[in-house]
Amino acid sequence: MAERKIKVLLSFGANIKCLSTAFTTALVRLGGLKKIRLIKKRYPKNLSLKKYVLAVAATDDPCVNKKVAADSFRDRTLVNVADKSAPGNFIMPAILKRKGLVVGVSTSGVSPARAKSIRDRLALNL
Repeated sequence: MAERKIKVLLSFGANIKCLSTAFTTALVRLGGLKKIRLIKKRYPKNLSLKKYVLAVAATDDPCVNKKVAADSFRDRTLVNVADKSAPGNFIMPAILKRKGLVVGVSTSGVSPARAKSIRDRLALNL
C-alpha cells in the first residue's frame, strides 16, 4: 500500500522520505535512483513531523499507524492512515492521470476498493 501511495505522490513531484524496517523491491529501486529517500529504522517514540507537509501511515502495524496519526495531529501535519486504525485528516483518492487530465475518485474513505474500481473503468474509456 505504501508503495502505491508513494508512486502517486511522486507523479505529482513530491519529495519523499520513507521510514520503514523493510522496503519493497520497487521502493529500493526508487531509492537507488534517488527518487525517494529510504530510512531503514522503526518509527521512533518522539518524532517531530512539524517540518513535513504530510505523513502517510501505511504500515502493517495498527499501533504504529495510530502513533503516526497522533504525532501528525500534535504537530499539525496532514496525515493519511491507510488501514483506518486511526483517523486521518486527509484522504488520497484513486487517481487517474493522463496527458493534461487528472481525475480523482473518492468515496470519502468508505470504500477505497470501489473508488479504484471506478477509476479503472474510467481508464478503459480514455
